[in-house]
Order: sequence, then C-alpha cells, then structure tokens
Amino acid sequence: MRSPRLLTLGPALAIALCGVLGAAQPAHAQTQELPRQRSGYYLALGLMGGTSKVWRSGEPLDELGGGSAFGFRFGQMLTRHLGLGLRFDAGGGRASDEQVNLVTLALEGQWEFAKNLSLRAGIGPAVVEIVNTVDTFEAQKGTFGAGYSLGLSWDLFPFGSASNSGGFAFTPLMSARFVPGREASALTFLVGVEFTWWTGLSRDQLILPEDKAYKPR
Repeated sequence: MRSPRLLTLGPALAIALCGVLGAAQPAHAQTQELPRQRSGYYLALGLMGGTSKVWRSGEPLDELGGGSAFGFRFGQMLTRHLGLGLRFDAGGGRASDEQVNLVTLALEGQWEFAKNLSLRAGIGPAVVEIVNTVDTFEAQKGTFGAGYSLGLSWDLFPFGSASNSGGFAFTPLMSARFVPGREASALTFLVGVEFTWWTGLSRDQLILPEDKAYKPR
C-alpha cells in the first residue's frame, strides 16, 4: 500500500498552497474592504459521521453505517468569495467482518455563493484500506490514488456582530467523497460540524468609520 507517489503528492500540495497564499498576501495590503467576519485566514477542526459504500476488487461490501471521521483544515480567503486551503481527513467504519479505513489529504477550494454559505471542492492523495478482522491470514486490500470531494458548509458566528472582522464560527457541513481504485474504492457521504477560527483582516486593510479607525488597539 505504500507508494512513492505519496511522498511526492503530499509535499507538492503543501508547496502549491504556500505559493498561492504567499502570492495572495500583498493583494490584501493594496486594497481596503468593509469588515466581515468570514475573512482572512481560517483554521478548523471537524467531527463527522455518515455512511459509505466500498468495493473490493470490483465487488461491493455491505454498506458501512455509523462510520465516523475527524478533519483538520486551514487556508485563506483570496478574495471576498473565493478561498483556498489544505484539508486532512481520517476515519473509518465496519461492514460485517471488514474494517475499512480512509485517509485523505486534499487541496480544497471554496466559493461563498451566499452569505456565509460555501460550496467546497477538493482533490488530493487518498488511501483506502480494507482489513478482515476475523480472518487475520486474509491479505489486506487497499488502494492509494486521487480522492475527490464536494460539499456545502455554513459558517454561523455566535459571538460579535456582522461589522466585526474575523471571529469564531460553528460550521455545519455535508459532503460526498470518492476514492476510485482497482483493489478498493469508496464513496462516502458525511455530515458534521467544524469549529472554525477566522483571523479577519488588520485595521489598515478595512474601511472603518473614523471613531473606530483611530480608536487605540
């Protein structure tokens, strides 16, 4: 299951992300915008649950119900509506005597098409592993390849006001993730919530009324 592609794809995604974020940083310094909570850099931790359909050598396994996963992601809003980041997910579930594990690393873009409501899509290396928990002599099945994801998320800010820049948000989400492969494939549907911190923009990047623009920090 180990492949040299994992050693090249992972760093390549990180380098691509750092390059994009680094190139985008000066753009914020050149323009000013009205304060909004969903701005700047973001960092999120998520807990998810759902169901999966898994195929082993083209034959479907029993549907995995009650599977769980956790996620971690970070990135930056490049414009008021477009963002780019890196996401890591790990989870699994059981189907009869089979334990299925799924790990993904993805470069993820997001488009905020309505207030705080975003369409997210990702692509990156993924690993699917199928282990027979009863017959320990049975060979493990698995695949390493490209994984794809598509989902919706909604940032809810319980503290502060819409005139603030940045802040803490609860982020309900739903997503579908697909990992194709010859020995193993998986299609997963997840719902969950993320706990997201938005840094917001610095004061010199914001259009503020005079009483706030010159207020001491």
